[in-house]
Amino acid sequence: MFKTIFSFEFKRWIKNWQFYLYAAIFFFLGLLLMGSSLGYFDALTVTTTSLTKMNSPLMISVMIEGVNQLLYFLFPTIIGAAIYRDYKYNMHQIFYSYPFTKTNYLLGKFLSAFLITFIISLLIGLGMFVATLLPFANPDLLGPNVFWNYAQAYLINVIPNMLLIGVIVFAITTLTRSIYVGFAAVIAIIIILGVVSSLTGNMENEILGILLDPTGMAALEYYTKYWTIDEFNTSNLPVEKWYLVNRAIWLGIAFIFAGVLYRLFRFSEQGLTWRFGKRKKSERITKANLVGLHRIVLPKVSYDFSLKSRWNNVWNFMRLDFKALVSNRVFLILVGIGIISMILIGAFANIMFGAKTLPVTSDMVSMLQGAFHIFIIANTFLGAGLLIHRGQISKMDGLVDATPTPNWVFFASKFFALILMQVVLLGVVILGGVLIQSYAGYYQFELGLYLKNLIGISLIQYVIWAGLAMAVQTLFKNYIVGFFVLILFFLFGDRYSALGV
Repeated sequence: MFKTIFSFEFKRWIKNWQFYLYAAIFFFLGLLLMGSSLGYFDALTVTTTSLTKMNSPLMISVMIEGVNQLLYFLFPTIIGAAIYRDYKYNMHQIFYSYPFTKTNYLLGKFLSAFLITFIISLLIGLGMFVATLLPFANPDLLGPNVFWNYAQAYLINVIPNMLLIGVIVFAITTLTRSIYVGFAAVIAIIIILGVVSSLTGNMENEILGILLDPTGMAALEYYTKYWTIDEFNTSNLPVEKWYLVNRAIWLGIAFIFAGVLYRLFRFSEQGLTWRFGKRKKSERITKANLVGLHRIVLPKVSYDFSLKSRWNNVWNFMRLDFKALVSNRVFLILVGIGIISMILIGAFANIMFGAKTLPVTSDMVSMLQGAFHIFIIANTFLGAGLLIHRGQISKMDGLVDATPTPNWVFFASKFFALILMQVVLLGVVILGGVLIQSYAGYYQFELGLYLKNLIGISLIQYVIWAGLAMAVQTLFKNYIVGFFVLILFFLFGDRYSALGV
């Protein structure tokens, strides 16, 4: 049955138009990334030269892993949705009637979806290879094309990372039966990379940062930071002590997730749930027999379609939407991870080259906002998808569309709910900064500076992202595709803003 499940899932993806869309996107991303590194666009930008060959093993590995971090956001929709899809379309009852084992079912679903993501990842390398063959490349930046340079990047770095993140996303999404939780897991891994980057910047915590890095790139950087230009251009990837320890730790974590999934997964209707406290004993409710008919007088309803009534609806709907956002478990997970990342970064905030510094408010604002920025953006993108497609997900869209309420009322209420959520998250940043300053014994909080920078300035940026998120999620019927498009906007927007464009 393993072969049947595997081939069915794989063929289903091969026949799906989304696979070819993703494949084309990542092929051109690889092509453009290598092309820009080889000087394709020097006529449009400042021309630069380098002694480093852009198709060396280390540079290929760094570039593939950089694009692969974008591919990780598709893991919940490909690997995570392998089993979730059976429940979404109510096909699990039919599938579970077949005589296959849990091992066959889980392995067939996972490996078929993993193979699809691996093919997409291979197209990144293919796009980079094609870029080296085109005549636009600067020959001074191009070394000899060696197949092993690409192969070792996949064998040593890319495949282990994809297996690790794939297993984690597959386990979490299968047990919770929620694509959004899968996205939260990927975002958590990306945040860990940011925390690792801040740790490795301090010599005293460099080894700790290497071990905490899920991708192993910090270990490669550790062993290559003193390489000569010739070593950069010709040497293979360094598989040394701390890199092997890092791989052993994170592959061990992947096996733990796989073991937990195998242990907890059941061929059942309900997913994994958490209950706090004792469950009350259910009691049988009996209904008294009717002794007669009673006349019921229905209250008279007065209809009000004035502008004031519309805005009252906006206010009431906004409260309901805001409550749905902040009570969502994905929101709570992301906020919890964000608070942990702020604590970790705050612990090293007042240490510079081994010497303690004062945690002044200006430093805390820039540092904590940078740490929490991705969480606000992630909650905005996911929240917009949740609110726009909430009726469709709960199968209440037919009733909502039948109401005499204009579309702008629903849109405005959801937009304001997103902004209110952003204000709450910025309030968490302010509270975190004050607590970190207090813990360090520094009590000049300067709340006005917090409010000016976060609420007065940064909130404008987040409101614009909220408007874009609402627009994109409205245009796309599939909230997953909408989320991926928003991620592309965010990544390229941050890149160009960093360049000052």
